[in-house]
Amino acid sequence: MNRFLSRALGAIAVLVGTVGTVFSGAAVLGSWELADRLGREVPESVADLERVVESVQRQGDATLGLIDAARDRVRFVGETVGELVGEDDRRADPRPLLEAIDPEIEHRLESAEAFVVAMQESLRSLNRALAVLDAFPLLTRRPSPGAEPGADRPFGSVAASLAEAVELLDEAIFTLDRIRSGQALSPRQLDQFLDLLDEVDFALGDVRGQIDTFFDSLDQAGGRLARIRAASTTWIDRGAVLAVVFFACFGASQLGLVGLGWVLLARRPPPIGWQLPVGPAIVAGSAPPPSPTGGTDDHPRPEDDRCESPSPRSSPP
Repeated sequence: MNRFLSRALGAIAVLVGTVGTVFSGAAVLGSWELADRLGREVPESVADLERVVESVQRQGDATLGLIDAARDRVRFVGETVGELVGEDDRRADPRPLLEAIDPEIEHRLESAEAFVVAMQESLRSLNRALAVLDAFPLLTRRPSPGAEPGADRPFGSVAASLAEAVELLDEAIFTLDRIRSGQALSPRQLDQFLDLLDEVDFALGDVRGQIDTFFDSLDQAGGRLARIRAASTTWIDRGAVLAVVFFACFGASQLGLVGLGWVLLARRPPPIGWQLPVGPAIVAGSAPPPSPTGGTDDHPRPEDDRCESPSPRSSPP
């Protein structure tokens, strides 16, 4: 029974150790392959994100130019309408505005309206893009104590300002269309239109300031991405080394388990009838063990008589 149990334990140890050793070897190879793949893919992915940030920065620069041009156009439209109103007021017989202007001014009004429509579509596209970027965690700033609500989401505030500017441009386009169609506007309507243009100019100026603000977030995001890309290879290599060391130690322990199993399997059974000696062993030259009563045993044992040879002094003459 003991031999069967020993062999069973040895077989289990060999099986478990073999499986563990194979697993450790496969894990070591897999760790190196994973580290190699991550070492190539992670920097490439981070570089793609850096290119996205750079693209957003370029789009932001282009947006700033567009906003500056739009503000110039808004001022131009306001000045043109102001000139038309002044010219119409100086006439004794007021006529529709387009009858009092020359074709060049009419062409400028048409260009202004077309530009405003194009700018409106661009602002809407930019608004949608900013709404997507607002959900990107690397492009947001950490809120500082005492900061205004929404300061950590500059894209969302810029998108809201752009939406407000687009709504104002809707009214401006409607008024420009009335002017170009030759419909006369009352002085109150003209004043409202000029005030509307001032509001558009103010909204675009607010958008420009907010774009300058979230450029800081883009710079911070670009810096973080650059640091991540530079450190990613080092951390991946360190992780791979730790994984290899761990699995190598685990594999060594499994090899030890395999060796223990083989020892159990190769152990020979003891001979039949053989028993271990009971009691303390008597070493040659040592004193006999004490008797149970605590004294010394003065009676010689038969074994001692057989083992001892007669001394010369005790031999008969």
